[in-house]
Amino acid sequence: MKTLLFDLYGLFMKTQSDAGKHAIEQAARLGELGVDPSEFWQVYREVRDPLDAGRINFAEYVDLMGDELGVEFSNWEDIFKADCESWIEHDDVMVAWLEELKASVEEGSLKARVALLSNIPAALLAKIREEKPWLKRFEPAFFSCGLGIAKPQEKIFTYVVKVLETTPKEILFFDDTRLNVDVAQKLGINAHHFQGIEGAKQAVSEFLGGRSTDVSVAS
Repeated sequence: MKTLLFDLYGLFMKTQSDAGKHAIEQAARLGELGVDPSEFWQVYREVRDPLDAGRINFAEYVDLMGDELGVEFSNWEDIFKADCESWIEHDDVMVAWLEELKASVEEGSLKARVALLSNIPAALLAKIREEKPWLKRFEPAFFSCGLGIAKPQEKIFTYVVKVLETTPKEILFFDDTRLNVDVAQKLGINAHHFQGIEGAKQAVSEFLGGRSTDVSVAS
């Protein structure tokens, strides 16, 4: 059976807004510590992989950022709360499409699985599971924090292919991060660089119709 394998953030869940980022900056007390926000966000991204992969907890993540920036963040709980809130909004249109896809699967008109592959820290995942019941609609769902590995590592893709008991060509992977798309394509997985729902729908139609999906396709 073919598989539609979706990323979560940047598709069904919204990425951080400027307001969400500002709340994190306030919680981290960057002004008091004399930390430039641009440097903070660079480090925030650079050291996040171990958190996403479940190898460190959020307090350790904050300590790691502090070490890189040469400061001590004494209020990791406040930063944690602001961080979670910055990742909590979903896209109604995309969630509605997910429900349409699942309804088509259940009625038998869509011969494909609708699965998920997401980089996400464990504590945030717990919050999302509680507040977004539609997350259960992905079957199966793969989360970096439970695997100890994260995109764009090749082994997370090879693991998913193995667990799905399929071949790369039977998967269509969607991600808004081009590097993740490139790695998937390198492994022989059909991959679509997500830039909007219309382009994604077109990619699904082509994939299920037997045509290859080019990563350069955009909405």
